[in-house]
Amino acid sequence: MESLDLKTNSKKIELKRDGVVTGVISFDPSDVVFAEKFYNLIAEFQAKSKEYEPRASKLESNTEKDKNNLPVNFGERLALLREVCEYIRNRIDHLFGIGTSQAAFGDV
Repeated sequence: MESLDLKTNSKKIELKRDGVVTGVISFDPSDVVFAEKFYNLIAEFQAKSKEYEPRASKLESNTEKDKNNLPVNFGERLALLREVCEYIRNRIDHLFGIGTSQAAFGDV
């Protein structure tokens, strides 16, 4: 039987937290699908940044403090931060595969 052996340019990157390997990202930078996803992700991040920056600035402009000396809108600030983190984790998993963000960041 004849076979076709295709050589890939696959790259592997170890993911570590506190010096412990938690996973490996494997991708082929010459793969057109990967390149398109990566290129699109850059554009998505730029668009999201334009969306998030005014929201963050508005929240940060309120310097009023509560009785614990925390910003009165601390809950809203945390909610925005969570939204940004969840978005980034989702897009990383879309690019490198489900579970990549968990391996990289754990439950943080």
